[in-house]
Amino acid sequence: MFKAYNELPNNYQLISQIDMKKNKKEFLLINILALSLFFLSLFTLLYINKSISTDLIQLYIVVGCSIIYIVLHELVHALFFKFKNNVKVEFKFHGFAASAGVPGYYYQKKHYLIISLAPFMIFNLIIIPLFLVNDYWFFILAFLLAIHISGCSGDLYVFIKLLFKPKTILIEDYGVGMNIYNSDNINKV
Repeated sequence: MFKAYNELPNNYQLISQIDMKKNKKEFLLINILALSLFFLSLFTLLYINKSISTDLIQLYIVVGCSIIYIVLHELVHALFFKFKNNVKVEFKFHGFAASAGVPGYYYQKKHYLIISLAPFMIFNLIIIPLFLVNDYWFFILAFLLAIHISGCSGDLYVFIKLLFKPKTILIEDYGVGMNIYNSDNINKV
């Protein structure tokens, strides 16, 4: 289940792509999803705790932690790319997003679904201390959780798109997008 192929197996051909640079409609959809998730999460969390006031130091903490979070998010992807595979993960910043990818390697669907959701599942743990802290830290953690959830919009989009593909697909992630392959001996979806 966790084997990455360094060559595309015989009879596999490209059936679809997800590319944030080439497909402007997909790019727009993911950004609308990200903004929607951000505001929905933040307003929900701030509604829970209505006694919040903010100051400049909190905003600096949020900005600093957000930069650290982006790096950690991509490192989690990298960790799962490398799980049981000796691959070199490439990290990039595309102006609109950071990415971790492994061009030239093809991942099985189940493994890639785990790779795509790993940061979402791991960093959702932010919610645990959220309800154990005072109002000052609640605002910071709520803001970071909203950034995290919106930052996973591309991962969630990919997860949903791949979920309905055949179990035999192979995914090549090149950072800003991915190629999805399936055997020409199998019905394509």
